[in-house]
Amino acid sequence: MILRVYLFISLMLLVGCGFEGKRVPTYALGERVQVGALIYNVFETQWYVNFGERVPAKRFLLVRVSVVNSAGHDVPVPSMSLVDDEGNLVEELTSGDKVPNWIGIVRSFHPAESEQGNVVFDAQPRHYKLKVSDEDSIQYAYIDLPLNFNPEAHPSAIP
Repeated sequence: MILRVYLFISLMLLVGCGFEGKRVPTYALGERVQVGALIYNVFETQWYVNFGERVPAKRFLLVRVSVVNSAGHDVPVPSMSLVDDEGNLVEELTSGDKVPNWIGIVRSFHPAESEQGNVVFDAQPRHYKLKVSDEDSIQYAYIDLPLNFNPEAHPSAIP
C-alpha cells in the first residue's frame, strides 16, 4: 500500500512537470526579435487623441515596426496585439483610415522582403507588451512598450 502511494505521488510529480507553463520571451524596444521566419523590430510608439475627424473610443496608439521575411518562400504576417499587465488583449485595428504610414492588415512578404510602417490600436494609455507571432501564429514573443508620451508633439498632430 505504501509503495502504491509512493508510486502515485511520483507519477503526479512527473505529470505535473509536463504541464509547466512555457515562458514566452520578452524583448526591449529596439531589439531584433525573430519568431519563426519573421524578424520584427519596434522603433517607437506614439499616442494620439484623433486623426483629423477619426476619433478613437480610448486613444490611438501607433507602433512603428519593421518586419522581415527570412524564409525562402512567401510568408504571411499575422495581426499583432497588445497585452497589458493584467493579461488583457487589445487587437490591432483593421482600418488604417488617416493613419500615417499604415503597414496594412493583410500582409504577405516575399523571401527577404521587408516592410516598415505603423500598426494602430485603440487602447487605454498604460504599459503594454506587443505580441508578435510566427507565420502560423503558433510561436510568439513579446516586445515591451514602455508607457511614454512625446512632450514635443501636440497629441492630435499627424506627422
